[in-house]
Amino acid sequence: MAQFPQTPPGPPPYQGAPLTQAYPGQPAPVGSAHPSQPAPAGPVYAGQPAQPAPAGPAYGGQPASAGPAYAAQPAPAYANAPAPEEPQTPPVQVPALDDLKDELARSSQKSHFTNAWRNAAFAIIAVAAVAVLVSMLFVPVLRIFGNSMTPTLKEGSTVLAFKTTDLKQGDIVAFYYNNKVLVKRVIAGPGSWVDIDKEGRVTVNSVKLDEPYVAELALGECDIELPYQVPENRYFVMGDHRSTSIDSRSSTIGCVSPDQLVGRVTASIWPPDTFGLVS
Repeated sequence: MAQFPQTPPGPPPYQGAPLTQAYPGQPAPVGSAHPSQPAPAGPVYAGQPAQPAPAGPAYGGQPASAGPAYAAQPAPAYANAPAPEEPQTPPVQVPALDDLKDELARSSQKSHFTNAWRNAAFAIIAVAAVAVLVSMLFVPVLRIFGNSMTPTLKEGSTVLAFKTTDLKQGDIVAFYYNNKVLVKRVIAGPGSWVDIDKEGRVTVNSVKLDEPYVAELALGECDIELPYQVPENRYFVMGDHRSTSIDSRSSTIGCVSPDQLVGRVTASIWPPDTFGLVS
């Protein structure tokens, strides 16, 4: 009878490993290796050399197998990179005392200039408002159209009229007629007698008038009966340009009542060469 070789005594099997026995011609069972023993490399048959153990993790008592070499690799570049520099805050510059004084002076001057312009604008607006109010209530501003008052007042002239009903012979007056304003000269007052000859010479209460303001005498458009007595509370008016003016010599215009009066023309303000009092 054949005898099996007895397995020499060895260290106790690893706790938890199954207890098996190898027979001739059969591979040794693979089990968990004891920490003090090397792990079997693979099936071992009788009469065959043992196979080398595959590379793998090293256990106690075994040499370390070849694996990824981490320790021999160079460190990443950023490991030796210098630390980023912190941003530097620029130094605070304190202006000099003289610069502050100059800036304060400029600001003060600008403020004074602005206040001066504002005050001037307010003054202009106030003056304009007062002028409009005065012109509406006391001194109307009129513009001359036509040539019935030449050479005293030319067409396009701007004149001032002072509101009053106290008129005398020779005054230039503005009055309303059919929604228009006419400008004429007072020739005679209420109750006076007016007579005009064919040459255009005017007589008032039998007194011949001296009229240096008339450039050319003429009877003009006259359809009233001469001599003519001025009605009560009326004024007889005529234009200085006697040949073209339509005035109290015509029954169309007639005499002027105080209710029609705009005012007495006292001054010419435009054009500049005619600036001054009007007479």
